[in-house]
Amino acid sequence: MQSKLQNMSKPSYKGIGIQFPKDTIKTLLYDVLRQHLQSETFEAGGFILQCSISDITSKDLSVFHQSVTIHLPVDLTFSKPEGLFSVEGKGGIMLELVATLVPKKGEDVFVDLRLENFLWFSPPVVTMGSMDIPVEWLADVVIKRIRECHLEKWVEAVNRSFDIESLLTSFQEKKARNILVHQKPDIYFNFEIKQIVFVGFQDENHLVRAFFYIHYEAQLSDKISPFAPQKIVFSDKTITEVLDKSPFVLHINLSYEGLERWLIQYLSQNEIGGKSFDVEKAVIRNTSAFETKLFLRSPIQGSVTVSTEPFYDNNLQRLDLTNIKVDVSANQFFYQLTSPIIQRIIRNRIEEMSPVNLQPIIDTAVDNLIRTLKQKGFETGIKNKTIHRFDFDAQFCRILFQVDSFELFLISAGIKVYSL
Repeated sequence: MQSKLQNMSKPSYKGIGIQFPKDTIKTLLYDVLRQHLQSETFEAGGFILQCSISDITSKDLSVFHQSVTIHLPVDLTFSKPEGLFSVEGKGGIMLELVATLVPKKGEDVFVDLRLENFLWFSPPVVTMGSMDIPVEWLADVVIKRIRECHLEKWVEAVNRSFDIESLLTSFQEKKARNILVHQKPDIYFNFEIKQIVFVGFQDENHLVRAFFYIHYEAQLSDKISPFAPQKIVFSDKTITEVLDKSPFVLHINLSYEGLERWLIQYLSQNEIGGKSFDVEKAVIRNTSAFETKLFLRSPIQGSVTVSTEPFYDNNLQRLDLTNIKVDVSANQFFYQLTSPIIQRIIRNRIEEMSPVNLQPIIDTAVDNLIRTLKQKGFETGIKNKTIHRFDFDAQFCRILFQVDSFELFLISAGIKVYSL
């Protein structure tokens, strides 16, 4: 029994892909590097050398496994002022920098930046005088200077600019908290990432794809959820440990207070059996049966109590309302005479509704969500949507919604998030 409970509490990871334009990450990285090597002059071996990141040569970027390789062109001018024997020249060195994401268990992701290699994209040319030292010496001097004075600053700057936990936390707070997806009743969407397993990158022409497995929580609720960010754990688990082909899940929690408001609104806008219901108050509770009590001003002054035992058929995607009981209690004698009529009308209406086919409701809800996201600049696709569970507890109606696959495309930024 204990091992079964442990398995139930074991985090479930789902595969996520993120696609973004290569130029986007290229621009971000070069802006960070430029901050610490825009232009620099230093002396070595009697020479005055000046380095600056080139604006002329196209900068290249590629990805493989968990690393991003950046080719950074650096313009170089060198001079040795010695009167008639002065020397001046110029050239260009291409630095090969490799940034690797190093997930540390229980800690933030750390980006390790290494200077792997270099080559002359513009061989050194002496424009004045002559030089009797090998050009390799110039390259060694520049590489030594960059390693000693810039590499550590670059590492700090890249980690500060690409603080993945802070970026994700900020995204969740601004873009994934209490998104109003439906009004009257108000329904809010919330999304939170709890753990991440980073798999790697894939290079695809002008695009970069990054692959993750995440342990997350997604919820629709009629109550606003306060944002209390928890530390996102970056796990070093292997793919075989987290590989999970089960559907993505969305928890829908509807409070009885919210259902009461929705029911009052529904009855005020719709007739049942040709009669309008003016509801003063509604009370929903779930004990031995699911019970709804309405306090009416009309068509009677009194109360209507409806109890039923809901049963959800997962295969047919429908909610059966079994063992229906309706009790009408009127306060005045005249209304007591009409109570059996009202009771029969309500009972007939409930029996007409049962079983409730949930598939049209699912489709409408998903269409509303897609329409809301489109207004915010997202194109969305969802496939194979089903309700896996439909339960009533002491305070909430809890629904477990499942989808096999999805896509979320932010058009303005060219970024797509999709299921694996």
